[in-house]
Amino acid sequence: MLIIYLRLKNQKISNATYEYVGCRGLQAAASAITEMIKGKTLHEALKIDFQDVLSFLEGIPPSKYECIHLALNTLREGTKAML
Repeated sequence: MLIIYLRLKNQKISNATYEYVGCRGLQAAASAITEMIKGKTLHEALKIDFQDVLSFLEGIPPSKYECIHLALNTLREGTKAML
């Protein structure tokens, strides 16, 4: 389970935090995404993809790829609801 909180200021994400229940892979993915989206608009945040997160993390075991997908899906669903 993952919840991502966004604070917007002047149409940009000024802060992003998260709560999770899961493994270290999910924590790493959520942490990476919240750092990557700060200072971006919601539209820019939606452009972040799997490879962007994987590169930001400088690799993650293939068994944890699903954690990146979960974090991205959480961001996308929440962001789309705000647009």
